[in-house]
Amino acid sequence: MPAEGPSARRSPLDGELIRLRALTEADAEPLNPKFSDLDVLLGLGKIPFPQSLDGFREFVRRQSEDDTQIHLVIETLDGCPIGICGLMDLDRHSRQGKAGIWIARDHWNAGAGTDAMRTLCRWGFGELNLHRIWLLVHSTNPRAIRAYEKVGFVKEGTQRDDHFIDGRFIDTHVMGLLEHESDG
Repeated sequence: MPAEGPSARRSPLDGELIRLRALTEADAEPLNPKFSDLDVLLGLGKIPFPQSLDGFREFVRRQSEDDTQIHLVIETLDGCPIGICGLMDLDRHSRQGKAGIWIARDHWNAGAGTDAMRTLCRWGFGELNLHRIWLLVHSTNPRAIRAYEKVGFVKEGTQRDDHFIDGRFIDTHVMGLLEHESDG
């Protein structure tokens, strides 16, 4: 018989395939090499190059002192860290924040990114009382666009020729999700 009561409730940070948890400096060792993959970096916008372990640790320290952003480790249900997602530019008055995510390449196309984004949004709406979560995605990243659409994000606009990557300008789409549109 399934457990009942408070201990049987699923954490708002547990997805179907992944779990989100607080980011710590100890995550630098397992995550920084995965983050420094050039294909991962290409999807992240204005991050120009891989960073050192010390740079990763400094990022963790800075974000922990900034109340306008929250970054969470994405880990498999058996505890293997595979990426980071978060909410940035948090505006408590307007009840909105900008979502961001990266997943290690060896976990692409397995549903982890979609599950992480769905879990992040459910947590943002339910626990942070957000009304709108938005994000930016390169027009050249159809995998990410499909994942965001599965979560319920809709394209709200396009920033034309927003980034210069691989010798050409590319557009960036603005996508948004309102709390009443969320399936979480």
